[in-house]
Amino acid sequence: GGDSNDRWQCSVAGSNGWQQNHAAYDNSNVNKWATKNTPFSLAYYRRQDIPLHFAIAEGWTLADNYHESVISSTNPNRISWLAGTIGIDQAKRNLGGPAIDNAETPGCETASDGSSYSCYPYKWKTLPDYLQQAGISWQVYQDTDNFDDNPLAWFNQFQQAPNNSALARKGMSFVDLDKFYADAQHGTLPQVSFIIGPTELSEHPPYGPLDGAWLQNKVVDAVTKGAKYDSTALIISYDETGGWTDHVMAQFPSLHEAANEWIVDPYNKSLGPQPVGPGFRVAFYVVSPFTRNGGLFSEPAAHESQILFVEQWAKAINKPFKQESITQWRRTQLSDLTSMFDFSSKDTSLPSLPDVRAASQDSKGNYNGYATCKAKYGALQPLVPWAQKDAEAWVLEKGFKRVRGTPSEGHFYVFEQSNRALSFDAKAGALSTSAAVGDHSSVDQRFVMHAVSRQLKNKAFYLSPAAVGVEQFVGKDGKLTEDEKKAAVFVFDVAKDGKGYAIRAEAKLPGGFEGKSGASIFSVAY
Repeated sequence: GGDSNDRWQCSVAGSNGWQQNHAAYDNSNVNKWATKNTPFSLAYYRRQDIPLHFAIAEGWTLADNYHESVISSTNPNRISWLAGTIGIDQAKRNLGGPAIDNAETPGCETASDGSSYSCYPYKWKTLPDYLQQAGISWQVYQDTDNFDDNPLAWFNQFQQAPNNSALARKGMSFVDLDKFYADAQHGTLPQVSFIIGPTELSEHPPYGPLDGAWLQNKVVDAVTKGAKYDSTALIISYDETGGWTDHVMAQFPSLHEAANEWIVDPYNKSLGPQPVGPGFRVAFYVVSPFTRNGGLFSEPAAHESQILFVEQWAKAINKPFKQESITQWRRTQLSDLTSMFDFSSKDTSLPSLPDVRAASQDSKGNYNGYATCKAKYGALQPLVPWAQKDAEAWVLEKGFKRVRGTPSEGHFYVFEQSNRALSFDAKAGALSTSAAVGDHSSVDQRFVMHAVSRQLKNKAFYLSPAAVGVEQFVGKDGKLTEDEKKAAVFVFDVAKDGKGYAIRAEAKLPGGFEGKSGASIFSVAY
């Protein structure tokens, strides 16, 4: 009905717990969301339902290969966000963990094989511990209602910190969001800030994304109109799926590659070792003068990537540190996000963002969006369209985005240089070039990439012309081959100044692309 934009705001999705999400993952098949989680997991919001989210992501830079760190719920992912790991190795040193669920009772839980897990509190160093030690200013901003989402409160050093200590003042006190807005306006924010939102504005079902949009709008407005926006990056991320489906699962290491990224299923030992993560894709975008109109960033990333980015920034300001808790596999395979930024230029212009309604509050100023929604509509769950088999059941907007950083699998790509596009000449059966198309929609200029290795930071790919299908590759002679061993390897080097790419290939590239930098890559959906 006409009220659907509002009614379904407080719908409940599926579970985000370890058991349900691993069941949906189904040993990499990712086909059990409806049957092993819930059919409501398959629901989704459209552009008209969440216009501000779309506008922020499109005004700056969106990451479409960013994932929850753990195939599980809130606490394990927030611990990974600020402490770099759920603690599989740390548990062996009696430092707590591994954090599998949201348990916050002192002591350990007992797994089905008799081992211990979620040993609480946690005792290894967090990102704020490293910042404090490095002399980098920081602060957690949170209201007294923080949905119990501050992961520092689950660590022993913060629980035991004296009231007047830096850890208590910066990490455990309630320096509210109004203070953040004021500090942003006056240019008095610390070097690193962490925002923990209120329950009703968290966007965690049943708390709706429109109420969360009001908070995002307030934060974005405060930062972009603040005194020091020209040297600021605002990172907006979601800890886990919220029970919503995503068909994109991160590539994680095999048990042989990284044993500390696997654990015997704590709830059912008969399932044997299960991957910790990274898990399903979650939303991620960055607001900064260095990400304005940046388009799409597709390097593989998870919550640890935010720590890796802060490490790189700290190194640049001569206050280096290394968060030792991040596993070797994640440190070497996940993006540090630096390629999401173009530090060679600064664009402080602001996009036009849509108006958003104020978050619902009662007479005392308490947020009450869910209660108001439930009282108004009663039935909050959409009907499950069991008979729906039409492809239109899934929304795929047509269009294109310019790519930043190293491209990855899972896209249709167009490669352009000086108003020419790399194309496949069907008559000649070979690579060629043709005039670039304004909306990058020509199927002859569209390619699919196949990673040469399992390494997430892989920069080498085979190419398949989209017009002929993904089972044929561009060969070393520039013609098609079905033999992967004869396929040409293409490497896409990001220019040091952030301005485009240099394409290297075993196949001879057509004129205009050979040995030149400054090429542009577009991800397209048509």
